[in-house]
Amino acid sequence: MPKSPDQLRKAEEPDEKRKQTLERYCRDYGVETTPGVALCDPDTALTVVVPAFNEQDFIPLCLEQLGKSTVPIEIVVVDNNSTDKTTAAAISAGKDIPFPVTVLQATQKGPVHARKRGMDETVAQYLKRGNITTPRYMALTDADTLVPPDWAASIVSVATETRAEALGGKYHYPYELDDIIEQAKGVSNFFRYLGEVAYYLSDTGVAFIHTCGANFAIEVEPYAAIGGSQQPRDAAGNQIKGNDLRFGHAVRALGGSVAFIPTQTIPSARREIFALSQKAPQNKFSSMQGWVDCRISDIELLESIVADLDAQDLLRHREERASRFMFRTIILPAFEGELNLDQLARVVGDDDSTLLAIKGAIELIKDKDQEFTVELARNLSMETYRDLLDKIWILATKTEPPKL
Repeated sequence: MPKSPDQLRKAEEPDEKRKQTLERYCRDYGVETTPGVALCDPDTALTVVVPAFNEQDFIPLCLEQLGKSTVPIEIVVVDNNSTDKTTAAAISAGKDIPFPVTVLQATQKGPVHARKRGMDETVAQYLKRGNITTPRYMALTDADTLVPPDWAASIVSVATETRAEALGGKYHYPYELDDIIEQAKGVSNFFRYLGEVAYYLSDTGVAFIHTCGANFAIEVEPYAAIGGSQQPRDAAGNQIKGNDLRFGHAVRALGGSVAFIPTQTIPSARREIFALSQKAPQNKFSSMQGWVDCRISDIELLESIVADLDAQDLLRHREERASRFMFRTIILPAFEGELNLDQLARVVGDDDSTLLAIKGAIELIKDKDQEFTVELARNLSMETYRDLLDKIWILATKTEPPKL
């Protein structure tokens, strides 16, 4: 039976709203297509945006892995004002893979601007194509990150099944690094410990799903609706890190959802290793210059510092990483009402000591300000992470937790 004019009008309304959202974003932020650039080819399943700053040595490997994708993709490398030959390396490597590689320039430094350049271009190109009834997801990873061949297919599959506005996945550092640490210091599974635990908690629906820079995706309409890639700021207006995390928070604030990407990526651990070399957690550096400019390979850097490390250095660093994970993905989201604890109870049992501690603390924060809530969440994370994460390690690996 033919549809009535009223039925046709109602069917067109979501598409019209979608178009208006995208057009408003492009108008408000001055987003236009770049001459000579063509993206959002309907024969590709996904647009992958890769920010890059001084990554001439890493971007070829990144693109080589993306070129093994089991579904057709298009790749946008955004050179973030590099001082090396990142652009030339990306163009050269792009000729050796079966998918189109576009290299754009972002002159304002910082991942927030590099991501924005590539994602804005995708939005403008999508509008230009005119087929706005077909969703277009933008997947993000980093130039020093390797993705498995099924990574893009996994994103497309989850997006199709869930219709989620955004998706977030986990990553793990190369486990070969654990062999170096174990051989030199007798400490096993130094990086793998948190990698296995974080994935298990996310895959079972226990942990809050974040959009981390090495592994996330967002559809073009919600990207436009949240105002695109923006610089996070604290209450005083100061710039803070976490541009990647903001995508997930902003999507949820508008009533959207963030689904889990079950395929992990493998970023370089050079920044974590640099933190080890400084005998300080990465989030406590007063300056990020040394962090950003660390361009040595994982293995070479680790081998150069491992002799100077002792068990206490490794213990402290692993504890800080594990505590931060608990704070960001379980305790603070639970305090703020963003994470339901029912799934955690199903995994560890209603009588688990950490679960009971979190529930008790939730009662304490009623009518308290944000500063009190965050401080209590940090303290509780430090006090409880070991018992819970060790229990999850056993569930995930069927082995005893690694000991230092």
